[in-house]
Amino acid sequence: MCAALALQACTNSGTGSATPPSAPPSALASQTASLAPAGGPLDELLDKALTCVDKGRVNRGCDAYAQLSQAVNTQRRTPGVVENLLSAAEGKEPSRKALALTMLARPFPEEADAAPRLLKLLDAETDPAFKSDLLEALTPRTAAGVPEAALKLLVSAEEPNIRAAACRLLGSKAHEASAELAKPALLKALREDQAPAVRRQAATSVGNLLFADALPDLIKTLDDPLVAPSATFALARFETPEAYDAIWGRIDAGTKDGKVSLPLLASIRLLEKHPKHDQKRELKTLEKLKKVLEKAPPTDGTAQAGLKLVQRNIDRMTGKAPEPGMPLPGQLVPVAHPDGVPAGKPKVVVPGSQK
Repeated sequence: MCAALALQACTNSGTGSATPPSAPPSALASQTASLAPAGGPLDELLDKALTCVDKGRVNRGCDAYAQLSQAVNTQRRTPGVVENLLSAAEGKEPSRKALALTMLARPFPEEADAAPRLLKLLDAETDPAFKSDLLEALTPRTAAGVPEAALKLLVSAEEPNIRAAACRLLGSKAHEASAELAKPALLKALREDQAPAVRRQAATSVGNLLFADALPDLIKTLDDPLVAPSATFALARFETPEAYDAIWGRIDAGTKDGKVSLPLLASIRLLEKHPKHDQKRELKTLEKLKKVLEKAPPTDGTAQAGLKLVQRNIDRMTGKAPEPGMPLPGQLVPVAHPDGVPAGKPKVVVPGSQK
């Protein structure tokens, strides 16, 4: 759930070769608008995207899925789009249902009674995969009853994927107002849940909500290799000495044996904004760690990846690497006109000129 190391694949391989090629957004909008309204504005694209579903799981890299997703985005204010998706989600055809729920896992400007209907489906659903998908569809919706339904499932659901989805919903920005209601269950999930996936999501959620009560558990979880990446990035969000020292303490310990996790090194960028950050001291720590990692054999992939992260942090902290978004020397960038006229010819950035 965090950076490249914490991301989890949410799709499986589908039948992309059997799907139609992608179309430009303008063509998609025209195609969607021209569909017969009697069947719903998205029915044709939903039908085409059925080839992107395998055993109830949606292949989001499939061309037909991309077309459907683009059409939903461009037609978000079109009357009937949400109704069309809700009708598909309420239907009996599993593939259309899976597609509709992935489309509904985003906010819409005008969606009438979407949340109540999704809550009704959630209550009646018996398939764990669809129950999880329904929680994802409810995550951006702040209607009454949504956090309560997720909390109930976090406490009672037997399937880990449902509990993890409930944690994700309760820890989302859309449901910050219900943070205190969710706190006991999220903390318990972090401490006690037997499923690593649930503990990982609980760690991310308590970090999103900045629960100070979670700090001791997050620090303890740094020793759990199955949850440590999520706990690391959650801790890095807290501007407390305890969180800062917990991460840098483990990085410092790595200067003795070279055993330091990649998420710890990846979190350094976030820690540089911490009030306690001491750049000179941390640079010394990284230089020590670099020397230790340089002694690792070339076949040690983790050590080599760690060495690259250490060097990247050193370069950035010493000004040898540009910040994200800054042009590299020799890179072409558009020249903005002083009167706001569209950019003209690009210029080449000369080293040292972008100060």
